[in-house]
Amino acid sequence: MAKEVTDMALQVFGGYGYSKEYPIERMLPDSRAWPVAGGMVQMQRINIGAAMLGRRFNQR
Repeated sequence: MAKEVTDMALQVFGGYGYSKEYPIERMLPDSRAWPVAGGMVQMQRINIGAAMLGRRFNQR
């Protein structure tokens, strides 16, 4: 969701979105890096399920 919102904000700001004077310039690389840092979607689902059920799952 962060990537979608940041991309839409970049559309609104246009060229100003790449200027260091506006916070959107800092948010753009951060929003693109979060999916990579969070891990694959399958791993996130396993982790969320483990947290909800209070147990760990074999991930092999």
